[in-house]
Amino acid sequence: MHMCCLEQRKDSFSTGHQYPDPVMEQVSSRPCHWIRVVENSMIWLSGRSNRIVSMTNLILLFRSESAQASLQHRSRQHTTKIADSKGCIKCCIARNPFTDQRYLIAVVPRGILLLQWFQPRHAFMHVMLFECQTPLPLNLLEAYVVENEEYPIVVLGVKESPEGTTLFDTLNLNSQASWYADQPDGKSLHVLCLQQLEKDTIFIGLERAAKFVGRNGQLKPSTIQASHITFDKTSEHMGKTLS
Repeated sequence: MHMCCLEQRKDSFSTGHQYPDPVMEQVSSRPCHWIRVVENSMIWLSGRSNRIVSMTNLILLFRSESAQASLQHRSRQHTTKIADSKGCIKCCIARNPFTDQRYLIAVVPRGILLLQWFQPRHAFMHVMLFECQTPLPLNLLEAYVVENEEYPIVVLGVKESPEGTTLFDTLNLNSQASWYADQPDGKSLHVLCLQQLEKDTIFIGLERAAKFVGRNGQLKPSTIQASHITFDKTSEHMGKTLS
């Protein structure tokens, strides 16, 4: 069975490609603002109150052959609302390239909500709510992981120095004394995509360019591929690779 999840402003759907005919069913009738699938679970930002919802046992759920009940009805027993996520402004998922651990990070009215993937339950489990203020409007929320650090470094913005070095506006969840790092001076960049691909390689997608940099912001030298690519046309969206 092949499955595809579709996000819409008004609701979300799933398309199941089963023999002999593919089937499209409504997963939720609530507004959907963001959606991701991790292994056998689906996480999305739902409703007018912007709450994070998790649905487990996707494969079992979509293989159900109950002709009497719709997918939306069957999914209720597999769906849970993540505590403290009401009013979520933005969220993201980060992967630790050193341990393969995954984290769900959400900006909520009280601060930063951190959850960690718990393999036995195939779900994100609550770690901590870091009470702090985040900049508004919040145009970017991504994260990368530093070796030997327990939690991710949250990226709230990206700038460029006059010398061309990439500068990250970060919030360090590992430091109880001072979460916010020194905010660098530079030209703010409109980032479409930011993803940690390797231990010290971060991909940054912009409207007219893409580049691979280290955590120090310097371009990563490579004999295989270009470290900086420019586009002839302006990009509006840019997706991440699956990890």
